[in-house]
Amino acid sequence: MLAASAVARASERALEASALCREADGADGAAKRAVLQRGLAAAEAAVRDDETDAAAHFAVFCNLGKLMRLDGVSVASFVSLGRLRREIDRTRSRRRSTRVAASARCPSTPLRATCRTRLPCPARSDTGCDR
Repeated sequence: MLAASAVARASERALEASALCREADGADGAAKRAVLQRGLAAAEAAVRDDETDAAAHFAVFCNLGKLMRLDGVSVASFVSLGRLRREIDRTRSRRRSTRVAASARCPSTPLRATCRTRLPCPARSDTGCDR
C-alpha cells in the first residue's frame, strides 16, 4: 500500500512540475525563474519518490532546460548540460512503460487515442509518441 501511494504521489508531483514548466512560458524575469525553480523542485521530488516515472524525469528535463536558457552559457551550464542529457535519456528509457500505462488509464478507444496524442514525446519533434 505504501509503494502505491508513493507512485501516485510521484505522478501528481510530475504533473505539477510539468504544469509549472508550461506556466513559466507566460512569465517574465524573476517570476519565470521562481516558477521554474519550483517546477524543478517538484520534479526532483517526483523522481525521488519513483525513479521509474518517465514523466518525472521529463519534468526535470523541461524545468532544468528552461533554467539553463535563462542563465546562458557559463561553466555551470556545462555541468547542467550533462544532467540534462541524463534526464532525457532516462525519459526515453522509461517512455514505453509510460505509454502503456497511459493507454490503460483512458476508458474508451477514442479517448485512449486522445490521451496518447497528448503525451509529450521528447525524443521527437512532434507531441505524440504513438505516431
